[in-house]
Amino acid sequence: MPELVTNCRVPSDSQEKRECKNPGEADYSTREVMLHAARKQRYSVFTKWQKRWIVFLTVFAGWFSALSSFIFFPAITALANALHTSIEKLNLTVTSYLIFAAVAPSVVGSWADMSGRRPVYIVTLTIYVAANIGLALQGSFAALFVLRMLQSAGISGNYGAWDYHKLYWD
Repeated sequence: MPELVTNCRVPSDSQEKRECKNPGEADYSTREVMLHAARKQRYSVFTKWQKRWIVFLTVFAGWFSALSSFIFFPAITALANALHTSIEKLNLTVTSYLIFAAVAPSVVGSWADMSGRRPVYIVTLTIYVAANIGLALQGSFAALFVLRMLQSAGISGNYGAWDYHKLYWD
């Protein structure tokens, strides 16, 4: 498409032709001119491969949410014996994990809109790693319960921290 036509009057009636000052200029609809202008204005500081790497890393980190949820199930009986508690109580940690996994993306998404995506992404991953270290070292049901909620909030928050639409189409 040639350069934008800037010296043309766009008529109010859609049936009329646009009037251009320069004879011989092609007649483009207003929509075509606006789309062309929008295409020329798109810019990102990230290269194509950097964008792909960002998407890969965030999707890979998001995969840990499902992994952390399901990897817990085979260990429930062993954990109940080690913590001297019932399996029903440990099932409560699974429920709390899923509740936080549902709520965290909306809270973190709003936070990321206000303060930026990268810092929020780093904070949520740090919370997730710290919660995993705490889970490896904990020795009580109360610590397990709280750390599972933190683990879920940390890793599930990554879904809300990145807006892929803005990465590629803004």
